[in-house]
Amino acid sequence: MSRKKYSSVRRQTGSVGRGFWTFVMLAGPVALIFHATAIVLLVGMLPTIVAYFMDRQQPKLAPITVGAINICGVLPFLIALWSKNHSIVGAMKIIGDPVAWLVMYAAAGAGWGIYYGVPPAVANVQILRAEMRRDALRKEHVELVAEWGPDVAGEDHDIMDFAGAPPSGDMHAPAGETLEENV
Repeated sequence: MSRKKYSSVRRQTGSVGRGFWTFVMLAGPVALIFHATAIVLLVGMLPTIVAYFMDRQQPKLAPITVGAINICGVLPFLIALWSKNHSIVGAMKIIGDPVAWLVMYAAAGAGWGIYYGVPPAVANVQILRAEMRRDALRKEHVELVAEWGPDVAGEDHDIMDFAGAPPSGDMHAPAGETLEENV
């Protein structure tokens, strides 16, 4: 394997990307200036950081989902820090408060719940809608055949059997022949 191919495979499978290092380069100096904010953000956003390193998909949807809800849990405490006592002592008071930990990490848990719960729910809704549409089309098919007669449906008027599977054999084979007989 050439060096160019190896480096692209390594970059895809587990190395830390450029986006992470860009974030570190920008956030590092800001954290040096705003110590208290950086401390609260680091502790409060820890579930998002873990989600970033655990998610192996591209694009990384877990840290986006968890981070969006997690920041909602951290933000009230950051606003309190900014408005009252923006110092390391104020940050330590927030970090020492178990309710702050509960709110920040419960928000991250809600983000994980959305990440794992919404896709199956959407898939189930889509399956239900497709089944309802199939049933409506079957009913309409039966009504049309009853009104106009079986000739309106053509030779393969029973396109779907009762279970929803296509009939055995090939629908495009000449009448009376199956796919195996055409081969």
